[in-house]
Amino acid sequence: MLSNIAQRLFADLGITVEVCIGYAAWRVGPAEFEVVGHVSEPWEAASGLHHAWVAYKTLIVDITTFQIVRKVRGLDADLKRKTTIDWCPPDYLIASPQEIHSFDAVCNGTTPGWFYYERRRELEMILQNKLDTVALETNVRMARLILGQ
Repeated sequence: MLSNIAQRLFADLGITVEVCIGYAAWRVGPAEFEVVGHVSEPWEAASGLHHAWVAYKTLIVDITTFQIVRKVRGLDADLKRKTTIDWCPPDYLIASPQEIHSFDAVCNGTTPGWFYYERRRELEMILQNKLDTVALETNVRMARLILGQ
């Protein structure tokens, strides 16, 4: 839903962006398990293992990366381990297609800061139809109030 809210707020500024849904992964540290990923099979769309971002022209604009540290710490608590976080985008990530690595490269590599995004239109069709438009409108109005629009 955050990407849908972002799309509406960008539109308020006269900027057209497209919501994209698919898979993503970010390598936060050099060790084998130091990858955060939202990846599943298309028939598992309801599992929540997918990711949404917005596209501006050819750029990926991901406004949700501020959540990565919280997700890692939650997984660490559940799995009773300590993940090294050598890389995490501050609050958002803007990337060109040339900066995106394959899923295998992110998972099998050791370079913190590598990330993977793959748009999956079949997921978009499934999930956009499940979007709670009432909640979206409420959240967009709240965001506009906070931003003073």
